[in-house]
Amino acid sequence: MKGEHLVLVADVGATYLRLALARNGMLLAPASRFERERFPDFEAACSEYLHEAAQGLRLDGAAVAAAGRLD
Repeated sequence: MKGEHLVLVADVGATYLRLALARNGMLLAPASRFERERFPDFEAACSEYLHEAAQGLRLDGAAVAAAGRLD
């Protein structure tokens, strides 16, 4: 549908990574939680999640929140 946007939403914490898909600002399903130590990097975690969740859909973008200090 024209005007709809599918985005990956990520919350990166010290211990867990939460990933979800959203369309037009609404989550499509509850976020999936992964232990960060299971993955060598953020890209590997996203790849695993998207393989299952996106099922070939094209993403328009991503919104990522990461815990940490701002200077």
